[in-house]
Amino acid sequence: MDLELEGGGLGYGIEIIQLIRRCTVIPVIVISAQTAETAKIMSLNVGADDYVTAYDSPLVLLARVKAQLRRYIELNTLFESFGNIYRIGDLVLDDNIHAVMVGGQKC
Repeated sequence: MDLELEGGGLGYGIEIIQLIRRCTVIPVIVISAQTAETAKIMSLNVGADDYVTAYDSPLVLLARVKAQLRRYIELNTLFESFGNIYRIGDLVLDDNIHAVMVGGQKC
C-alpha cells in the first residue's frame, strides 16, 4: 500500500494501517514513494511490518514479501487458538478464566 492513497495524505495511510491491525495480523508491507524517515517510523510504529520505497528493486520487494510470509506461516504453525484459549507449546493462556498455565500448572 502507498501511504498517500489517492491524495489522502500520510495521515490517511497511517489510519489504514491501524484499521488493518485491528482486524488481522497478516503482514503489512508499505510500498511508498515517501522516503522521509518520519513516514517510515510512523508506519512501523502503528503496525506495518516493513517499509519499502518505490525506488527499491522489484527483487528486493519480492525478497521482503517472501520473508514476511515465511515468518507469518512459521508463527501460525506454532500458535494455536481455540475459543479464547491460546496455546504456544507448553504455555496456555485461557482468556475465558484469565489464567496462564505452563506445563499444565497454573501460574
